[in-house]
Amino acid sequence: EKEISSEVTTWSEPVLAWKKDVTPDQDNATNVENSAIALWKNELYFGLSHRKGVSIVDRRNGETLGHLETKASVQSRPTVTETMVLAVDISGTIYAWGLVSKTELWKVELNAPVNTEMTFFQGQFFVATNSDVVYSLSTEGEILWRYAHRADPSRQTKLQLLGAAKPLARENDVVLGFSDGAVVRVDRETSDIIEQVWNGAGRYPDI
Repeated sequence: EKEISSEVTTWSEPVLAWKKDVTPDQDNATNVENSAIALWKNELYFGLSHRKGVSIVDRRNGETLGHLETKASVQSRPTVTETMVLAVDISGTIYAWGLVSKTELWKVELNAPVNTEMTFFQGQFFVATNSDVVYSLSTEGEILWRYAHRADPSRQTKLQLLGAAKPLARENDVVLGFSDGAVVRVDRETSDIIEQVWNGAGRYPDI
């Protein structure tokens, strides 16, 4: 028989360390539902609805450390790898900066709005655009493949979503979701379709 400990763990209320108003001149909220904070060491990276670029803040005290420039606002969580921080703005431009240097390494224009966080898996980035097109890029910014989803013409009630579903990358495939209710599984290296199913009636929020 296992001995049951009589010790009771108690939890105290969280203590506020700091807070920071990152939109001091803005009175109204705007659509940044997909935005979130990315962390590297003691640095927080995030986009703001009222300005272009990515803000960098010290996680320990909220002090502003810097700003990474983009040509449009970033409305999704930045992506951090071992050597780079990346962001994609709503113009569809992907930017990569050195984590330490904060200098721009490369950028790629996809020419379609992006509201959804990109996926990084085993040296590949996967980016879903609002035009039902998904891209795979290398860590050097080379486009490895482009998958354009063909919407089912019989689903006349289709509603384009503001922000395609975040790709799910696995060892051999990538699972993609589209605004007509389609879920497509494609080969991770070639983007060839492995499996495709439709859900719901093509109306929000099927996916």
